[in-house]
Amino acid sequence: MSADNGIYILMTKDQQIRVLHAKAIENIFDTDGNYISKQVKKYFLECPYTRDMNRANRIAQKMYRSLSACEYGITILPYYDKTWGQIMGEDEKEYPK
Repeated sequence: MSADNGIYILMTKDQQIRVLHAKAIENIFDTDGNYISKQVKKYFLECPYTRDMNRANRIAQKMYRSLSACEYGITILPYYDKTWGQIMGEDEKEYPK
């Protein structure tokens, strides 16, 4: 059985960097390979951010070493089209309160 997991480093337009261990990361992309902001928010919302890539790499390495299996290793996800604030706000546009 496949672990279907990895450590993912999300980098946004406003230089926020978030690190996450997750399964089924393909859910953040549409069929054309574009990010789905609502899904990015769902996966990365609880992750603290840094603007220091060295720190993000250290966090990712620590997560990686703590796992018994990591199918996809450490992957950088550049999302330079939007800031974190834009990612957060997009969900509100789709679902008004």
